[in-house]
Amino acid sequence: MKLTMAFAAALLLAACATDPAVMNDPNFKAGYDAGCSMAHSPREVRAAMTKGQPDLFRRGFASGLSACGDHRDVER
Repeated sequence: MKLTMAFAAALLLAACATDPAVMNDPNFKAGYDAGCSMAHSPREVRAAMTKGQPDLFRRGFASGLSACGDHRDVER
């Protein structure tokens, strides 16, 4: 069930991210870069990174995280 929910969320984010205006927004780009670079970081570190950030940053972060290999169960 968790996998199904994660897949549905990823599809929703992908649909939202296809809007060129969203993808070109500096907050989205910064979030995407941060999410990609933190794809293998522990969940707590990623959560701290997105706390208090604008919605477009968090959406970009989620997209970058997904694109670069989200490993949510990494323990460090």
